[in-house]
Amino acid sequence: MGSRPLITFALALAVGILAAALAKWVVGVTAVALVVLSGLWLVTRRQIWRDLTFFVMAGLMGAAGYGLRSRTAPDDIMQSAPGYITLTGVVQSDVEIARGERDSPPRTARFTLSADRVESPPTNSSSGSTDRSFSGNAEVSLSLLSKAQPNSTGHIIPRYGDRITVRGRLELPDGPRNPGGFDYREYLAHRGIHSVMFVSQPNDCTIIAQIGLAGNPFLRLAYSLRQAVLHHARVAFTPDRAAVLCGILLGDRAGLPAEVREDFERTGTAHILATAGLHVGMVVALSLGLLRGIRVPRKPALLITLFALMLYVPMTGERAAVTRAAIMAAVYLGGLLLEREPHLPNSIALAALILLLMNPLSLFESGFQFSFAIIITIALLLPFWKR
Repeated sequence: MGSRPLITFALALAVGILAAALAKWVVGVTAVALVVLSGLWLVTRRQIWRDLTFFVMAGLMGAAGYGLRSRTAPDDIMQSAPGYITLTGVVQSDVEIARGERDSPPRTARFTLSADRVESPPTNSSSGSTDRSFSGNAEVSLSLLSKAQPNSTGHIIPRYGDRITVRGRLELPDGPRNPGGFDYREYLAHRGIHSVMFVSQPNDCTIIAQIGLAGNPFLRLAYSLRQAVLHHARVAFTPDRAAVLCGILLGDRAGLPAEVREDFERTGTAHILATAGLHVGMVVALSLGLLRGIRVPRKPALLITLFALMLYVPMTGERAAVTRAAIMAAVYLGGLLLEREPHLPNSIALAALILLLMNPLSLFESGFQFSFAIIITIALLLPFWKR
């Protein structure tokens, strides 16, 4: 495997995922190859067979992970689509609030619901509604504007960890509208979501229990900080400036006016509104600079910066570019803590390895591919740049 096994392992994992996506029989063939190579290694004790054994083992892990992640459970709630149903479950993501024109009230709330109960209305063959146990995630789009009072919203908006009941129309996500266009269905499937629900009235969402600290406390803290930043930005600045600031800090472009968005696109600066490695570098630099300014010792300052990085990833929606940059920055800061020399190729491989182990389907996302293509190009050109 060489002196840098992380690079080989990450590459083998990616090859296994790609092979499994191209052909379903790859898992079986890879398993047979693993048995053969293991036998050759045990008999000959040669290093080449050992290295091939570990490479194929990593590829098998990637292929198996792809198979498990891409499989849809037979009791997934998508089996109830399309139709009007009632879902009961727990909010599993931050709640994104979409707004209309300037100074208008919030229009919709979007979040991921992990459902466990489905209640279907009565049909011609049944006299009453049916209540069944299901599993799976749905992306819920909840309207916050009542038809009776279109200019006001007094409904309590659910938060991460709340157990709720929503009633609306469950549908399958839309596929690409044009050949080669954006495939929203595939985008959601990569995140384990196979259905979408549209709730047209605020009263059709009922909060059964506010979980509070019983949920993941770290994610709750991150999402609370995100909402606090968005709120204070909208209070302190004009709507246009607040929307730009929220886009730059957190990648939140829900309130960005169309004309402002077009200005960024015309000037070629739209990437500033998409959180990526640049933003992670700013978080690290600002955190370390502030802590050094108030004379915090070196190691505590590094630990606090690491914690800030961990919070920033879910605050920005766990985008691939941010996660990759945060992992690499964490490896660099960890090296400083342990007084070890950081190694850029190993940091890149570790970031890819963690992302692919968490979700093998992220290999096929443009954000993942674009982010790693850029950082690998930088790593290859860096020696020439130093010269």
